[in-house]
Amino acid sequence: MVMRYKLLQALCLILLSWQSWALSQLRISVDTNPVVMNESFELEILADARIAQNKINFEPVSKNFRVLGSSESNETRIFNGQTTRLTRIKTRLIPIKPGNFTIGPFVIDGVSSNQLPIEVVRRAQAANSQPRMVYIENQVSNNEIWLNQQFIYTSRLFINEATLLDSASLSQPELDNALIEQIGQDQEKNLLVNGMRYRVIERQYAITPQRSGQVEISPPLFSGEVLTRSRNSFFSQGRGKTIQRAGNSVSINVKPIPANYQGHWLPSSLVQLHDEISPLTEHKVGEPITRTITLSALGIHKELLPEIKINYPSSIKVYPDQAQTHTNYRDGQVISQRIESAAIVPNQAGEITLPAVSVTWWNTEMERVEQAQIPPRKINVAAAEITQTTAVQDPNVVVNEVTPAQVTEKVIYQAQPWQLNNLVVIISLLWLLTIAAWIWHVKQLNKRLIAPEKQPQTRETESEKVAWQKLAKAVKNEDTSGICQNLPNWAAALTNKPILNLHQVNALFANDELTAEINAMQAARYSSTPSQWQNKTLEKCLLKLREARLIKQHQKNNNNLAKLNP
Repeated sequence: MVMRYKLLQALCLILLSWQSWALSQLRISVDTNPVVMNESFELEILADARIAQNKINFEPVSKNFRVLGSSESNETRIFNGQTTRLTRIKTRLIPIKPGNFTIGPFVIDGVSSNQLPIEVVRRAQAANSQPRMVYIENQVSNNEIWLNQQFIYTSRLFINEATLLDSASLSQPELDNALIEQIGQDQEKNLLVNGMRYRVIERQYAITPQRSGQVEISPPLFSGEVLTRSRNSFFSQGRGKTIQRAGNSVSINVKPIPANYQGHWLPSSLVQLHDEISPLTEHKVGEPITRTITLSALGIHKELLPEIKINYPSSIKVYPDQAQTHTNYRDGQVISQRIESAAIVPNQAGEITLPAVSVTWWNTEMERVEQAQIPPRKINVAAAEITQTTAVQDPNVVVNEVTPAQVTEKVIYQAQPWQLNNLVVIISLLWLLTIAAWIWHVKQLNKRLIAPEKQPQTRETESEKVAWQKLAKAVKNEDTSGICQNLPNWAAALTNKPILNLHQVNALFANDELTAEINAMQAARYSSTPSQWQNKTLEKCLLKLREARLIKQHQKNNNNLAKLNP
């Protein structure tokens, strides 16, 4: 029975406590009134129960004030056995415009707060106006621009010389549907304003609006804790105070794309195209030419520059690199560039015309359509060189003929009797040596067939091994000069054919993947800009070609042995 009585008593206490914790009163207050434009003040919401911040709707307040961060604290009070719980929510607000406004009422769980009339005045209208500790001024380079046209937003933070900053931060301006980038580093200087000395920190932003119409830029927000130094002593400091400051809001008019404009929208005060090829002279079939086209524009974001499209003739193979974009800032102007580089490889000799390049843009100064152009460019392409030895023709000299793919080795015979006799003797000796070598070779092959486990067949010659090792090392180290030297040497050792250059290597293997990799490597070698060529693809391609060629030679050797030993 006693146990039941205690449980009932505890339940009653819980119910009484719950009733005392239920929200019954809600009150709001501010720490100053009137308030000054662009300077923060504190709004406090006091509730006699536990409430959460997310229950407070600040949307009506945000029409006239900029709502900053909030903090929450809870208190528990016990008086004469009665428990009271309090919740304090403090929020900092910054006025957006001057005038008379009303904050509240806030409604939570059916309980309404009081209303507060607030007067917002400009700094010059504030009574007993004191020199400002910290304030911000904002301005723009243009109040009227075109869609996607960049403008410069400058923000200056003024800090009174008597103000010490314990901690501070400055946010960037905000604009919906816009690209915002800070330009360079902060600039500092000292200025005298109304007889007071200030340290001024200047920061600039490049803003690109991507929506037309009248838009308003939310200014940067300064937040920090300041310690005001006393004039009586250099070392004495006042109490720390957390403040927020916002500069003046700026509105701009963003004009839309003209109805008669066609093509990629590119608004700028100046657009230029620059064309460069390397090497300038001595173009040959199969050798890459690096062509670099640079598009430069003022007052435009680099990501909004158009792709440069060129229709090359069928007499040219094109291997483009990935485009690069850059932004430079010079004399208060934004200069954006798009650099497109490609290796162009002519596949026929003669005069070849590189097509013209044209970019349409909108002149924001003259408000008209213009064209940036590169005229057609003609280059002379010579046939690929074939290395061969020339001899002076003489009526009494007989020269043996060779094909262009072979290294020409010319043996000259003169029709004198005494030299002819010597030649007959030499040929006879060579013929006898050839027969002896053939007989010895047949015997060696028969020995290999009798005891194959003692004398395994080699897959490649020693010269091919050495040439392959040198080539593999050059490929691994991305040594383009070493590859150009060792690739023909290895191909010659592998096939026992006179291979002297990369053009002959391509003709020998007739492999599209190998040809593409060689051209890309050559483009990287001669390009004036960094290239994306890597050695992995070339390495895999060469391994496949080597393995296939060695297997083919091994099968051919096996077939020849079978015929010699039926």
